[in-house]
Amino acid sequence: MNASHEENHEHGPECGCHPGTHHHPAVAFTVDGEQLVVHTARLTVREILDLVSEDPTKHYLVELADPENISYRNPDDVVELKECAEFMSVYISETPLS
Repeated sequence: MNASHEENHEHGPECGCHPGTHHHPAVAFTVDGEQLVVHTARLTVREILDLVSEDPTKHYLVELADPENISYRNPDDVVELKECAEFMSVYISETPLS
């Protein structure tokens, strides 16, 4: 018999949750080669870039996917996270106007 989260979880300030709340299973993914683990199925591009200390006003996110990479240029777009997904941040260069 599997015990519930509530039965096995110590709630404290470091937890960030409230007693009685339901937790999403952990999702592991990488950004720029850095492995991250979150307990949600969705994050915004801004939240993902913040996790790796990249400025969302100067970077966008690309999911390295098969058969085609997916670009997320709007920082407020919601990304559906998949286990073992790979992302990279891309610097938005300032192109001088002629």
